[in-house]
Amino acid sequence: MRCVYWMGSLLALFSAAGQTRAADVAVSGEATWASRYVFRGEAWGGAQLQPAVNLAKGAWSGGVWASQSLARADAPEVDAYGSYGASWGATARMEAGATLYHRAAADGAAGWQTTAEPYVAASFTTGSGVTPGATLFYNAMRDAWTGQAQAAYALPLARWGATIDGAATAGRTWAAESNGGAHSFGSVGLTLRYQVMRCQISVGGQLAVAERRGAWHSAGVASLGVRYEF
Repeated sequence: MRCVYWMGSLLALFSAAGQTRAADVAVSGEATWASRYVFRGEAWGGAQLQPAVNLAKGAWSGGVWASQSLARADAPEVDAYGSYGASWGATARMEAGATLYHRAAADGAAGWQTTAEPYVAASFTTGSGVTPGATLFYNAMRDAWTGQAQAAYALPLARWGATIDGAATAGRTWAAESNGGAHSFGSVGLTLRYQVMRCQISVGGQLAVAERRGAWHSAGVASLGVRYEF
């Protein structure tokens, strides 16, 4: 019943978004199928349905994202996020924000686990179009710090109205063993995006790796998504 409630709530947000947005607020909705749930290099489940609603006004942005397992009858994870960003010229950008994670208890017991994680990020775009950056996260409830370096590049395919986006990350989380322990992670991925008026279709693949207590693990993820700008 919790699954039906949360997924129904997100569908209601999709429906209301196009009716309630102000002229100066950008609203988008999306839904993605992913072959696995991966967070910071570690795989936590099988196939997932991941809907989201995003809002943006000027330098502010926020939204709600969810992930529902298609392989098990677990209650979904539902996250809320918001950020404020500032750009200097066409190359440099700073951003500060926070994510509120709201997920079912890991052991399947009754109740929910809720944590908040603020972050700061900086990035710049080079003359070649590559955008490197760095992000620092702090989860106060777990007393866990995460440092991450990332890079992105978008290759336009103007003839077909599409782009190929490449992204890579590498980072490490520091936390006490009682709060999950430390681990290193990284990922590389490619996504093909095709735009049809206000609708964007994406097909992607990602390889994620993680190291915990000296053991390395890897996970491949395929995804198919659709995004609509209201």
